[in-house]
Amino acid sequence: MKFNVPLLYTNAGAPLKDVCVTVAEQGTVLSIVEGFSGEGKNISGVVVPGLVNAHCHLELSHLKNKIVPCTDGMSGFLRQLFNLRFSADEDEAYTAMLAADRSMWGQGIIAVGDVSNFSASLGVKKQSEIHYHTFVELAGLNLAKAEELVAASQTMVDAFKAEGLACSLSPHAPYSVGMELYRRIFSALGTEDPMTFHIHESTDELDFFSGRQGALYALFADMGFPLDTLDMVVESGRPLPELLHVFPPLHRLQLVHNTVTLPEEMERAVQNRKGLYWCLCPAANLFITGMLPSVESMYRHGLNMTLGTDSLASNTELSLVAELRILARAFPEIPFSDMLEWATVNGAEFLGLPNEQVTIREGQKCTLVNVIGVNPDAPHWSQAISSERLQ
Repeated sequence: MKFNVPLLYTNAGAPLKDVCVTVAEQGTVLSIVEGFSGEGKNISGVVVPGLVNAHCHLELSHLKNKIVPCTDGMSGFLRQLFNLRFSADEDEAYTAMLAADRSMWGQGIIAVGDVSNFSASLGVKKQSEIHYHTFVELAGLNLAKAEELVAASQTMVDAFKAEGLACSLSPHAPYSVGMELYRRIFSALGTEDPMTFHIHESTDELDFFSGRQGALYALFADMGFPLDTLDMVVESGRPLPELLHVFPPLHRLQLVHNTVTLPEEMERAVQNRKGLYWCLCPAANLFITGMLPSVESMYRHGLNMTLGTDSLASNTELSLVAELRILARAFPEIPFSDMLEWATVNGAEFLGLPNEQVTIREGQKCTLVNVIGVNPDAPHWSQAISSERLQ
């Protein structure tokens, strides 16, 4: 198959203009040559390598269009989530996950960092053409049950690994994990296991640590959570600076959302710890809080940024180009190529995938993704764009 591409981003050098890419049936790129072929398929827009969704909750796919956005911030979102999470039967939930998986594959997503609380997604992931790394998420404030909780979650990790699927434990968020649970999670990790962690997602979270108050604290108290056992005291009311040293320094750590993280906190974090990745989920941020992170500051500080879609409980679609569109409209000064790196190279690096999976080179099996609607003469993500897998 030949593709006439007006602008090709390879992640292996400068973008190439007006080239013909010849691909074998099994996906290996046979050649990339200047000029179009009369036999080739003419592509509109630009072509990029396979995309990486670094943060998703596939198991919540059945909640699409069931949660009202921007209702009392994070606490309002969680209240709706808790009420609706088990509203679908097993077949309905499985069908929704399968549809979400196929949609991501068709858009050119090759890998997903997926947060799971249950093993319901295992069957979908086992048959998927997408590479999944499942983060078995743990939350718990009852110190006496930390060992039991980790043991049960490790059984789930073992079940995924038995099917050849990448999987590891990960703590949920500062307000839902006690110190004993952190310690037990970390002791159960393999040396190469990455972790992903929700943090600074909303002002509700900061209020939670400012004198144990606010809507999020009230929600958990109403639900009977054992908040009197919460042994993580955050004197400043801002968990990131005080919690970061708790995490093992040799593991790759992805901080997800960062909606209310301050620029000075970012700077101190990267100075004090290596292996940090900062995941943006802009559509979910707007859905839940109506706010976006300080992306310009993150970019200026040279952070290793990744991109995620969060879930269909907090988003209308699992599309990375839709996330890029939001970011480009809000932060137009950030170049197209740098945002592409967030959605490809950085995500692959965090998940431990070889760089070859997010590059396009001759002699290599590659995924080609057509980003439709981008002007190849002045590429920008902010236009009315969509993506489709070419092969």
